[in-house]
Amino acid sequence: MLDVNRMKSSGSFLNVRPDPIVATTGKERGFALFASGFIVYLLHMLFPMSAIGEFATAAAGALAMLCSAFIFRPSMRKMDLIAVLLVARAVWLSLVNLVVGGGLDYFANGAYFSAIVSIFVYVGCRSYSADGRSSSLMTTGMLILFVVVFAQTLFYYIQLGSFGDFRTSKYMISIPFGDSNAIAMGYIAVGLYLVYTLKTRLQRGIVIVLMIVGSVLLASTGSLVSLGLIATCLALGSFDPNKRLSHVTLLLGCFVFIALTVIVVNITQGGSVAALFASTIEKIEEFLSGNFASASTNRTYIYIHYVDLFCDSPVVGYGTAPVNAVWGVVESYRPHNWVLEALNQGGFANLFFFTAACVLGFKNSRRDGFSRACCILAAYLLINSFFEPGVFGINKDFLLWCALGLSAGRGVRS
Repeated sequence: MLDVNRMKSSGSFLNVRPDPIVATTGKERGFALFASGFIVYLLHMLFPMSAIGEFATAAAGALAMLCSAFIFRPSMRKMDLIAVLLVARAVWLSLVNLVVGGGLDYFANGAYFSAIVSIFVYVGCRSYSADGRSSSLMTTGMLILFVVVFAQTLFYYIQLGSFGDFRTSKYMISIPFGDSNAIAMGYIAVGLYLVYTLKTRLQRGIVIVLMIVGSVLLASTGSLVSLGLIATCLALGSFDPNKRLSHVTLLLGCFVFIALTVIVVNITQGGSVAALFASTIEKIEEFLSGNFASASTNRTYIYIHYVDLFCDSPVVGYGTAPVNAVWGVVESYRPHNWVLEALNQGGFANLFFFTAACVLGFKNSRRDGFSRACCILAAYLLINSFFEPGVFGINKDFLLWCALGLSAGRGVRS
């Protein structure tokens, strides 16, 4: 006669439930690997390395972050829709590179590499978005990056022996994080994140002071305009007349103070307010008089160049061709606009995959303070990338997808 109880016991043996101790151990090991990967990835932004060293360090860090996701949740191997879009984009760019006849250099560069790394970074961060230690890891990493970038920028000016003519001197600055305007974009983005996450007024005050000094030293008009846009949008979107001081009004005040500081510094260097904006005023006058050629800027020529290229190949684009900027040759510059750059790399499909992933990233973020800070960091990078070469690089894309991955929490379809 069959022993029913024994059969039930056998059935339960076949359907083994995960041991909570094993699950906890996996979670701890997974987070340790995730944190290690996060730190390793940051290293190439902090210390001078060769090009091969930078890519190898970033690849090792991103791979560790991806592997940590499978250690933490080995049974949850399905990717959410954002990850699917990022994978689809990487596959599409690979196909485009092959179709246009690109060689190894089309794959061995920052634009293509960042498309792959974005997947690893997002999946890793998404897996630990609910872990309270992730916010501390992110804040500590961003604080170190913020301080190091400021110190390295200041050291360059000390080496130059002069703190005058910032708009020219900034082009001589080259640190592991990047050059001139690229530094300003990441520096202010990280500063905004810290303003919203640091606990005490003293800490936030120090960050704001360093943001102001760094903005003057780096003299990036695009970064200042982007800061003004995001500060204004946040202020209008969450203005509360019942509160004396909020993070939003603090941020808006920070922007105004930076703008005034830039004007004052210009005056102390022998200029004037009129001289500071003379170029802009002159171009407006030329535009109103119908002299459109004189009213154009270098960015105008860059945009026209890439719009013409897009019109010649709107579906496929030109792949992730390496870009070697030559001073004064606008055709050799990156597009200075992430929409044009996405279209140039892979046509409408590439733009759709990237834009949809970003929109879903913001839509599915949590509504707590940490997630809000992450979204502000991501939003600033995207806004500034309308004017500067920003996203589609291994530094900016790391910051972008760390922010959107760690802020995730609401349901995202698998």
